[in-house]
Amino acid sequence: MKQAGLTTEILRGDLEDAIPGLVRVSDSFANQVDVLLGIRGLDPQAFSRTVEVPLEGTRLRFVGREDFAAMKVAAGGPIHLLDAENAIAADPKSFNMELVRSLGLRFGTSASALAEKMLGDLGLGRQASPEKGHGLDEDLEWALVWQSSGDRFI
Repeated sequence: MKQAGLTTEILRGDLEDAIPGLVRVSDSFANQVDVLLGIRGLDPQAFSRTVEVPLEGTRLRFVGREDFAAMKVAAGGPIHLLDAENAIAADPKSFNMELVRSLGLRFGTSASALAEKMLGDLGLGRQASPEKGHGLDEDLEWALVWQSSGDRFI
């Protein structure tokens, strides 16, 4: 990679990080790509939902939008959430909201609650009903209440 003018950096996550490590590849123009060395909670079926993209005579496989959005929400930072919102906004009609909800649960209650909040903010949340509060399942609704109560705020 050095012969191609690229630099690499190995970064390791801590024990609680969803990403145990990554290799960051950069060029002299400040472009960079992070090659993840795994993602805790990743749905094994994510590989069957990849999208092929042609690039200079070869085909690259990228994670699908729903998996991408769920991973970004699980990361939880402001730029990650914006990335997830942009992935959804690119074509909301073809976006599988239920898949994202299911994938969010794999990353834990916090990620699931944050995904539901983001979908709601985008006008894509579940319909509320008077009997069921916000229209979420009981565990998710409890998580939203608990996280908003001061113990942990999203």
